[in-house]
Amino acid sequence: RERERKKRKREREREIGRKREGERERMSDEVDTAAIVEMCVAFPLLLLYFGVWLFMLVRHPTKVALGINIMERQRWVDKIMFQTKGKEILGVQTCRNGTMAGSFFASSALIAAAAVLTEVADLGEKEVDLSFRDIKAVIVGMLFFFSFLSFSICVRHLNHLSFLICLSPEDVPIVLEDEPPLDPDSPELRSRKQIMKMFGSKDRQKAMRRIEVATSSSVTGATITFSIGLRFFYVALPVGLWIFGTPGLIVGTIALIATMAAFDYVWG
Repeated sequence: RERERKKRKREREREIGRKREGERERMSDEVDTAAIVEMCVAFPLLLLYFGVWLFMLVRHPTKVALGINIMERQRWVDKIMFQTKGKEILGVQTCRNGTMAGSFFASSALIAAAAVLTEVADLGEKEVDLSFRDIKAVIVGMLFFFSFLSFSICVRHLNHLSFLICLSPEDVPIVLEDEPPLDPDSPELRSRKQIMKMFGSKDRQKAMRRIEVATSSSVTGATITFSIGLRFFYVALPVGLWIFGTPGLIVGTIALIATMAAFDYVWG
């Protein structure tokens, strides 16, 4: 009798264990299904918002904050280089401030990406099966990594800009007809030949115009890449909330779109 009672007890325990495992699998399937549905709703919303924002930036730049910033910064380049004397230090200080901001965000994004991806890599080394939550963490890490790339390109543009912004028409060494010939081995002549080779003109105004175009391109590139890096940073926030629960991605996406729309467009 004692053996039969123990046997029935073990069978009941096994049956309870099987029921609990079945409930866990069912709940896991429901959670994964809800997370996939949430992803299929939130990500298209983000893509739609950024698509409309890019269309407005290209077709109607005066209605988008970034478009106005690009145009006004190009005017700032023209004023620093041509219209105002003795403002080179202001231009370099502005580039330095932008470089410091870009470096700060780049280092923060790289640290966050490294922390997330290292944690996932450790799970892989322990031969632990990656769950859907780990896939979410990988997405967050990749967003931070792309943010780091954008900010590093921004710093590169600003580094070039800090040199170009200090040039004025008098500083461009172009060979003119009324100037006396120079020693073929002199550094000044080699510098002039390099300028002519780079910008393809012996005329000082044309060469300076090309330098201005290169400077404006650096300003525009730094502005756009800084904005893109911030947007990767922003998108990582609702995706990070997605790790902790199913409704986090939808709620965070709607809040993010509303916040970005308030700052991206010129209202009124």
